[in-house]
Parts: sequence; C-alpha cells; structure tokens
Amino acid sequence: DIQPKRSDLLPNRIKTEVYDLYNDDWEPVMESLGECFDDQEHLTMHHVDLRLDLANEAHEQLRSSLQTVDIIIAQFVLHENASFIAQDVEIDGVPQKQIVGVMRDILTMAPAGTIMIITDSANTLFPYLKDAANENGWTYLCAEEQLREEGKRRAYLGPKSFLILEREVYK
Repeated sequence: DIQPKRSDLLPNRIKTEVYDLYNDDWEPVMESLGECFDDQEHLTMHHVDLRLDLANEAHEQLRSSLQTVDIIIAQFVLHENASFIAQDVEIDGVPQKQIVGVMRDILTMAPAGTIMIITDSANTLFPYLKDAANENGWTYLCAEEQLREEGKRRAYLGPKSFLILEREVYK
C-alpha cells in the first residue's frame, strides 16, 4: 500500500496573524487562545492602522505576510474607518470616491489565489471596494447594494453585509 496512513502525516499548521489598531489591548485574549494550541508561534498579534499606507514602518509585518497570505478577513473594521479608506480622488478633473491607503495596497499586492472576506455593519464601502478589486484582478461575490428611494442613499444591511473577493490574476 503506497498511500500513507493518516497517523504518518504531519498535521497542517495554520499560521494565524491577527492585526488590530489596539493590538496591545488584545494581549490577554491572545494568551488565552495560545493556551489552546501546542505551538503558539502559529498564532500572533500585530499592529495595523487602516488609516496609513502599507509603506508605513508600522506595517512591516503586514507587508511581509502579504507576500504569502491565503485568506484575509476584515470583520467590522472598515465601516468605522470609512472616511480614511474611501476618499475623493480627482480623476480627469472629476472628484470620485476611491479606496486608498492600506486597503488599496492590499488589493494591489496580495498574491493571486488570495481570498478576502469582508463583513461589516454597513455596505457603504462595498461599491468602492469592488471597483478597486476589479481594477486589480479580483472577482467578487456579495449581495447587491440596495438603494433607498429618497436621495438614492445606500441602505445599511446590518451584519448580513458581506463581500467575498478572490484574486484571480496579479496585475
């Protein structure tokens, strides 16, 4: 029998890196989680500031990890930073909202095959995220944004708001 037995295989190690603006505040939680694993080096906490570009020295670990990432999950962090993430940028003399900063950099630099899962309390950033993703070789799956009749304002969908992206090509 040339097939290895399950006991002969080494277990897959999932390297989990958690990023937050207030990473130090999460230290007790990370220590408790670490007690659940026999190999704590595969669960680490790092600083990230979504208001800054990826080139900022504070994002050294994120830049390094982005080269080999498989899955990126952003849960309930983008909407609260919307004014920093989507800004008016002038294109051919016309101001347009675009994704800027570290989120744009992630969409630009993540390797092909990366999956990004975004859940948030509102979907107001999703059209801009989808545009930036599309420009950088990502496809997306999400509930279509709903519009309110008065003023055509984007409707909030609550915790059911999600966006799933997959980077198919590296542009």
